[in-house]
Amino acid sequence: MYSSLKASIFPGNLLKRTGSLGAFVKDNLTNDAGAVYSAHIHLDLPSENPTTTLSTYSEITDTIFESILYKRHSLLNQIDAAFGVFQINNTPIELGLRSNNILRGVAEPNVGNTLFMQGIGSCGRLRKTKVVDLYKEVELSASIYGSMKSTGVLLGPTEPDTKNTIFCSPGDSGAIWYNESFEAVGMHVAGHRCDKTNNILPFMYPITKVLEALDVTMLTPQDVANL
Repeated sequence: MYSSLKASIFPGNLLKRTGSLGAFVKDNLTNDAGAVYSAHIHLDLPSENPTTTLSTYSEITDTIFESILYKRHSLLNQIDAAFGVFQINNTPIELGLRSNNILRGVAEPNVGNTLFMQGIGSCGRLRKTKVVDLYKEVELSASIYGSMKSTGVLLGPTEPDTKNTIFCSPGDSGAIWYNESFEAVGMHVAGHRCDKTNNILPFMYPITKVLEALDVTMLTPQDVANL
């Protein structure tokens, strides 16, 4: 099973503002290992102080680590994503990351694809959806950027006539949506209310778009085994 459910990420000790730890990656510029996550969980992105850290909570060890060192974000590209590196080499192992539970690769989203997600907000509830719109523009709002129009992928229920259902919850931001082949397809950003059905539908960015914007590459199972 993918291990995103086992780790949450938050700035300092501010547990009221939390997200899911996203894809594990390496920096294309330095080869440092790290992770991508939603930029909006920051209270304020550091414009002059690049040493801001984020804590990570692991359910496996019931421990809080000061483990992610913020490096950069992609808000200038209208993508609510950020990248940080691990401050100590064994952090991925302490978080429960093993070579046999790392995602096997990446894939592009296609309409009709069935996707799965385990975020810390939804905790596995109603985590099965399908891709319904590849070019959905939504108005995102967060304290660090006010409001921002962003284009991404809208997910919807796999069963017809589903109404008044919440498919994602606060805290899921940053979690990875993956396919039946255990490939990363997108990074969860926000919930979008559908006026016709009153459903709260997931909105995500294609993972390839996130990786390109942040100039990082997904870690492979072999990479993780060698950490």
